[in-house]
Amino acid sequence: MKKRIKLFLDGVSFTHRSRGDQAMSIATIMLLNKCLPNAELSILSSHPEIEYKRCKKREFDVRIARRPRSFLLVVFSLLREYARADMIIGVYGDGFTGKRHLQSFSLLNKLYFDFIVKLSLVTLTRKPLVVFPSSLGPFDDKISRLLVRLLLNRAKVIMVREELSKKNLLDIGINKALIHEVPDVAFVLPEASAERINEIPLEMKNRDVLIGINVSQLFSFESKNYVDLMVKVADYLSMNLDATVLLIPHEILLREVNELELPLGKIIGGDDITAVKNVYAKVKEKQKIIPITTEYEVDVLKKFIGRCDLFIGARTHSIISALSMGVPTLGIAYSQKTHGVMRMVGLGNYVCDLRTTTFEELISKIDDLFFKRNNIRRDLLSRVEILKKRVWAIGDTVNSVVYNT
Repeated sequence: MKKRIKLFLDGVSFTHRSRGDQAMSIATIMLLNKCLPNAELSILSSHPEIEYKRCKKREFDVRIARRPRSFLLVVFSLLREYARADMIIGVYGDGFTGKRHLQSFSLLNKLYFDFIVKLSLVTLTRKPLVVFPSSLGPFDDKISRLLVRLLLNRAKVIMVREELSKKNLLDIGINKALIHEVPDVAFVLPEASAERINEIPLEMKNRDVLIGINVSQLFSFESKNYVDLMVKVADYLSMNLDATVLLIPHEILLREVNELELPLGKIIGGDDITAVKNVYAKVKEKQKIIPITTEYEVDVLKKFIGRCDLFIGARTHSIISALSMGVPTLGIAYSQKTHGVMRMVGLGNYVCDLRTTTFEELISKIDDLFFKRNNIRRDLLSRVEILKKRVWAIGDTVNSVVYNT
């Protein structure tokens, strides 16, 4: 009888506030269930009871171990999980994108340390590591560059989501043969099923033009002008393009989890629902603005986004949801990943930098995108089909590592 392979999924969670992390988690398990249907999948979670309910709802068979509160005990828990696994799947997203990811985000030093600890434990346990599509680097100081180079070169495969991450790894001496540029796994996340169509607000139905804006509370934290800028954009869309505007959150604190346990939410004063409310409070034509203030799951939010004629995204995975549904999209960037994703689908010109963009620049790009939207949608749909095939091909890579290690 063939041994049942054990995979530890580092970074997978269904209780994270980020709908992007949830999207990657769902897509990762879908992909692994397809390529290794008999594998045992394990995760570490601070809220295993909630995690279990969410996995059961999606019919995912996942072993869930409790993550302790103490950092030292977390290290021991990781060591135990790595030791019992046959292979580690790293689903890191943008957790390790360097200190310039967001200038004032002080937690990044801790994230760097976490990354190095995890890589060290993988090396100690001598288990094969496959890094799923992530954004990595730049690694800004000499010590982290040295440690990451020594440890990450022991991985079996490193998949990155954009060309700049590949350059970051090559710059610190990572073996080129290990690095593969692969689209984010969330491109294959399915939208909510037809049975859940009633969850769509009635105001969204039968609109001539529907434009979605993902409003980010983190952006509000980073830029004092961000909320006022989004208010001006929403007013422009409703009054000049005669559009109904949908304000969409994509990072939401779970009400089942104590907000005090979520330090980032506490630091920035809430989640994207807070940002949605702040923008909605200031817009002029409220009858043409629909604020989403309910804790929807990521596949339902994807259904909302998919119904839009145009989308303006802040969170990267809100952008990926739009692109994967063929929705013409403008990205507002705060890191390398937005530029990488948009270039991948031929929309590199439709990106504005959060730190430098003006209302005039945004409107110029929005107008151009709006009037070209039908041609862009057709082109997007064909490009996205290719990207999805590349994501599903990750299964071949995983199988290759499993059966050749």
